Amino acid sequence: MLNLAARHPLAKWSAVSPEAIEVMLIEEHANWARGGVRPANQPRRRLQQYAQWVGACPAWPAELLKAGARWPRVDLNAATRSARSSAGLSVIKSYIADHLCGGALGGTRLDTMICDAMLPLVSAASGRDLAGLWWHWWPGDWPGFAEAARAEVGRVMSPFCQGAVQGLIDWGLELEGLAT
Repeated sequence: MLNLAARHPLAKWSAVSPEAIEVMLIEEHANWARGGVRPANQPRRRLQQYAQWVGACPAWPAELLKAGARWPRVDLNAATRSARSSAGLSVIKSYIADHLCGGALGGTRLDTMICDAMLPLVSAASGRDLAGLWWHWWPGDWPGFAEAARAEVGRVMSPFCQGAVQGLIDWGLELEGLAT
């Protein structure tokens, strides 16, 4: 995606045709990583989603920053269920899905995009501490090793939240490093 972004800036994406997506796939076929990434990489689908997204909201980066300025500060130590409710996280999620992404992303892919890209972008651009919002957000895609532990984790943690899942991922990577 970075190679394509360098050649096809944001302004061009609002009018990208299905044919243009096929050309992009051919251009980057050899460079597109499909394995070992989270979420699982489906190049055609990702490009189609991005074209739909930018077509629906061409100024999404600026709109994201405006929306992010209104997001509440969330206490890291609050209970996740009450933090989500009192901060209106489901309303924020719906706004991002419908307005900023034009319905192109949903489910765990949307949560991954919000936690891995959008919240950090807003925090970096504004200087606001969004750690509590990030921590209590719904977890996005889980890597395979963590997915296998999901049922066990669910016995002690409900609801799941992004921060705890990232901690589990970090722990798994640490164990993997010790094993090598």
